[in-house]
Amino acid sequence: MRKGLCIINTFNKSEGYLYQGNRLKEAFKNLNVELDIVTTEDLYLHIENNGNIKLNFNLKEYDFAIFNDKDTVLSRMLEKKGLRVFNNSIAIETCDNKFLTHVCLSENNIMMPKTYPSFLCYSKNNYANPNYFLKISKEIGFPLIFKINYGSLGANVFLVNNIDELLELANKYKYQSFLIQEYIEKSKGQDIRVIVIGHKVVASMLRKNENDFRSNIGLGGKGYKIDLPQKASEIAVKVSKILNLDYCGVDILFDENNYYLCEVNSNAFFQEIEKVTSINVADYYARYIYDIIYK
Repeated sequence: MRKGLCIINTFNKSEGYLYQGNRLKEAFKNLNVELDIVTTEDLYLHIENNGNIKLNFNLKEYDFAIFNDKDTVLSRMLEKKGLRVFNNSIAIETCDNKFLTHVCLSENNIMMPKTYPSFLCYSKNNYANPNYFLKISKEIGFPLIFKINYGSLGANVFLVNNIDELLELANKYKYQSFLIQEYIEKSKGQDIRVIVIGHKVVASMLRKNENDFRSNIGLGGKGYKIDLPQKASEIAVKVSKILNLDYCGVDILFDENNYYLCEVNSNAFFQEIEKVTSINVADYYARYIYDIIYK
């Protein structure tokens, strides 16, 4: 019996998230492959006293795993046991850190909003240097974007209107990694989401939110059909190749003249894009994995 694992987060019970695993299970069933959906907790991954990695499952029964989470410690343990994991742990780790994504994609002629890093802070008695943030704000102007480097669904992304707001956020999140970014105002509340599988564009949509500067579906945004511009398609494919992603959602901002890489999501939800485009994203992903594992 051909079998695979679909590993999901223990705590995430949202409809859009659970949809992902259920749709993939259906798609693999049509290919005569049994896909077992298990949580990260179900795996019971741990390291024994002798240094060996142990878990609840006999991995010899499984041909592959879809790691639909961002806990790269667990995915790396599975890889070390010899299991082929989609996406691989390094690709997930790179996408999960928003600034690291930009660093890895830099020097590749990919347009991005101008982006500045934060600096690690270890003491409650230390505070953000106003001169550093003043210099940034003079270069890119207000409003600007403040993002925590780890996060999904638009969480902890702020539109900052003045230096006081910027310093307040910098001090509030000084123990966390964050970035400061140029605001592409023409793309307010909208972006292009591109699903790429095996370095080929499978589906795309315009996301628009009339009530928020963030386009995320979970924040009230809606998806719309779009004729994907060639330049946006080229960016999405190039990004997937550089980051070595089997599957990803690439978010692209735009103005009158340019397209800008915003973020890359290694576990992008596809419920909305399937609904908007009538494209069976789950089927494409299942067939891609099937061809790699069984052909």
